[in-house]
Amino acid sequence: MNRRYDWLKSARRAVAALIAFAFVFCGACAPQHSAGDKDVSHTGDDDNDSSPGAADDDNDSSPGAADDDNDSSPGDDDDNDNDDNDDDFVWTPMNGDFPFLLNVWGTSHWDVFAVGLGNVIHFDGASWSSMNCAAPGCAAGAVWGSSPSDVFAVGGAILHYDGSSWSLMNARIGAVTLGGAWGSSSSDVFAAGYYTSVPYSYGEIVHYDGIVWSFSALTAPAIGPVWGTSASDVFVGGAASGGDVGPILHFDGWIWMPMKGPTGNQIYGLWGTSHSDIFAVGGDETANSVILHYDGSTWSAMNAAITVPLGGVWGTAPSDVFAVGGDVFSPGVILHYDGSLWSAMNGGPFPDFTGVWASGPGDVFAVGYDQTDAGAIYHYGPPQ
Repeated sequence: MNRRYDWLKSARRAVAALIAFAFVFCGACAPQHSAGDKDVSHTGDDDNDSSPGAADDDNDSSPGAADDDNDSSPGDDDDNDNDDNDDDFVWTPMNGDFPFLLNVWGTSHWDVFAVGLGNVIHFDGASWSSMNCAAPGCAAGAVWGSSPSDVFAVGGAILHYDGSSWSLMNARIGAVTLGGAWGSSSSDVFAAGYYTSVPYSYGEIVHYDGIVWSFSALTAPAIGPVWGTSASDVFVGGAASGGDVGPILHFDGWIWMPMKGPTGNQIYGLWGTSHSDIFAVGGDETANSVILHYDGSTWSAMNAAITVPLGGVWGTAPSDVFAVGGDVFSPGVILHYDGSLWSAMNGGPFPDFTGVWASGPGDVFAVGYDQTDAGAIYHYGPPQ
């Protein structure tokens, strides 16, 4: 295993340790800006489908979905124009003094949360602001919610935002550092990570039923990103354990099972539009990028030809998917999938990206950090 991949694993381990340490001192958090009053779904579902992440139809304003004719989100099409006008969109750095950032999620362009080694920060459509977590900061590795008033931030502990303030949940996760979160509803939330005392060998998945958090008692390679289509169709990424067992686990509503697929990879991001269209990104043993695709029956490798690991993936449709990444030895990258090919996007040099989220075409947020470990946020949309 080369030096770049060793560095990447060591850096992520150090980040996990800092997150766990910071949460020991982190109490309740109070935001400067309330998260808006729109109670919109976190999913990209159509009118009759409750599966999170599915492609939206013309009457759905769900976050993460393709914008329709009646949605005024940035980057929307005109009423009589079916072209996304991607050529008119650009990546632009956003202004602000940001902490080291790891993940981003939101309900709309006007309600976006980003987390990392400092305070949780919030974007209200005009500017980013700190949510004033208690010193030394509410560190977290991932953020997800079911609505603007039901948001979870996970790391060395689990925080919950009710639309007005953050509070520390009684999860009792101990030495587990969580790196991913997703749910099908406010009473069906999954978070995944690993035990810091035995890094990269013993993973853990916790579940929230709306009342209490419970452990899965799972012995598996280190795990982090979580995504699913329903309570009985959940995927978790992590480290490959050898043989023909891939780095992804699947939950069918009863048990977690490892899925067969390409080995030798570490998965840092998961996202899809349906059970038969899922993307997983990460790095291999030589720190090159890894992009896997699941068609409902088989995981297969996709060709990206990028020599840096990827930290996150999100999209708005099967033909509009973004993957981001980078490491300390190379500039960051942003890739786009048009349904046929992955290609590098213009707008750099970019910082090292660790997470990406979109409310719709022409409204994409990518977060990470620069060479000084200061946080960085880029937005993809119409030129400002």
